Amino acid sequence: MAGTTGYVLIPAAGGSARFAAQGWRGPKAALEITLDGVRQRMIDHVVARLPKSLQPVLVVRSEHRDALGGYDQLVLDGPTRGQSDTVLQGLRTLGTRKLVMVHNCDVLIGTTALDLMLNCEAASIALHHDKDGVNPPPYSYVDSPSWPSQYAEKKRISDWAVSGAWCFPFPALLEVACRQQT
Repeated sequence: MAGTTGYVLIPAAGGSARFAAQGWRGPKAALEITLDGVRQRMIDHVVARLPKSLQPVLVVRSEHRDALGGYDQLVLDGPTRGQSDTVLQGLRTLGTRKLVMVHNCDVLIGTTALDLMLNCEAASIALHHDKDGVNPPPYSYVDSPSWPSQYAEKKRISDWAVSGAWCFPFPALLEVACRQQT
């Protein structure tokens, strides 16, 4: 892709267990939603908000390949041990030295926030203050909003929840972070 400065890895290999419990069959990224009067798949709304200089690449399970068509995909052979493992497998398959942003397949983050992350010289993460205290928590958390040193998937270690986007100017740093979580 001409003009590409990096990639957005979009982990979409989960089992969508919470959605399946409500009767949805298929990957949650393929769920059709209406936003601003436009009805389309969740993934289409997500990709429309991404910085244009970054090429989206979905990390999917083979059974979801067709439902999430229309974008470059890295297809995993089997299940993963969670989001960090999905990203790690995708990163290794992609094999890039360019900037990598990770963006969840089921959250919408404004273009201004994503552009700010893209222009950071260090790794950055989008957070929100989760005061609801839902148990079990639906988010992943960091221990501190200023200088996070600990990350926990679906385990509350503070009130600071990951909003669904991370940016790593150096893919090797992302690989180290994912290896520590798996």
